[in-house]
Formats: sequence, C-alpha cells, structure tokens
Amino acid sequence: MVNIKNSPNEIVKINKQNEHILCRYNIPFESKKSIETTSYLKDLNPEFIIDVINAFENSEKLDFKTFNKYRVPLIIDYLFKSHHYYKTKRLPEIEQNIYNLITKFEDSKPLLYLFHFFFKDYQNELCKHFKEEEEKLFPYANNLYNAVYFKNMADLKELKKQRIIAIEFMKSHRTKEKDLKILQNALLKYSAPTKNLSIYHIILNQLKSFQQDLNLHASIEENVLETKLISLESYLNLK
Repeated sequence: MVNIKNSPNEIVKINKQNEHILCRYNIPFESKKSIETTSYLKDLNPEFIIDVINAFENSEKLDFKTFNKYRVPLIIDYLFKSHHYYKTKRLPEIEQNIYNLITKFEDSKPLLYLFHFFFKDYQNELCKHFKEEEEKLFPYANNLYNAVYFKNMADLKELKKQRIIAIEFMKSHRTKEKDLKILQNALLKYSAPTKNLSIYHIILNQLKSFQQDLNLHASIEENVLETKLISLESYLNLK
C-alpha cells in the first residue's frame, strides 16, 4: 500500500504499472517529491490518486467504500481522463506493437492480420462506448450533482430528459461490456508465432494490464458513480 507521502518515483518502483495512473494526471513518475506536494501543485486530489493506485492491483475485489467520500465531479474527471489516456496512449501503443509483430514475422502474416483485425474491431467498439458515455452519462451526472449541491434547479425538465437517456445507456452498458470482454479474451487467447516471442509477450502483457485498468474503470463507474447518482436522484425525488 502506498500513501500520499510516497513520491511518484517510489510508487513506480513498487509497481511499474502505476505509471499508467500517474500518466493520465500528467504526474512525472521520475519525480522524487511526494504525491501530496505534486498533486497540490497541479490542483489535484492526492488522496483520490493514491486510492486509485492502491485499488489498481485489486480491481476485482475493489472496496467501494473507499471511494464513497469523493464527489461526483472528481469521479467523472478520473473516468474522462482515463478515456483520453486509453485513446491517445494505451491503445495506440498496443496497435504499434501488433504492427511490429506483423513486420517481424512474414510467414505468419495471415494469422497476424486476423489478430490485428480483431484488435481494431475491439478498439473501435471501445472508443464508441467511451464517446457514448461522455455524451449520455457524464453531462447528466454533472447536472444532477449541481442541482443537489448548488440548488441549480433552473431546468428540471431537461434534467429528467437527460436521466432517461442516461438510464438507457446504463441498461445497455453491461451488455456492451460483455461483448467487449469476449473480444478482449479472444485477443488474449491468440497463439503467438513459434519464433522469437519477445514482441508477442510485450503485447500480451500490455493487453493484460489494460484489462486490469478497464476492470477498475468499470468498477468505479458501476459501483461508485451509479450508486452516487441513485442517491442524488432520491434526494431530488427525481423520477
């Protein structure tokens, strides 16, 4: 377990995968200043970042109570930053390594092209899912939060419309995640070329780490954000 007194440099030494959490907040992982100091300088919440880092390794057994103290905008900021990081960093890096694999193993190209096709399909579906989430769930969550905490009740009718759209999205959300999981598992079960496996092992490790990251993302979204929204809706008696 790490804490706010640990530096990014120490946190990454404990587990290199922690770089992925720090990078989405643009925290330089070579820094030897404490996360507490670095976060305050960037107007970030150090306790939240540390809780995410500690949850990263245990995403399947996430203690949701850990995140109950954090407000909706902070949760959404993490989810949105994660989307951006996945689309601009994690997914392109995996695709580049698949391309390198195709280039290296000429005699295995047909199977590798199929592997690449499955990955592109997975990537496209995942990015569509992120876009829907940003358009249908996040605006409603922010507006609902503002209505409760800042008494911003100017357009309750619009809020109710957004709620209908958000509920429909959340209903389809788990089905979509199951479909994405099938694609993800297909990629993880791919049989590598029989020659030098170093590039393939890099890709496999990237995919496994990304799966772990997405598990945490989904857990926070479904078990923290959605629970908070239900509570806020109840407070407003919103139906």
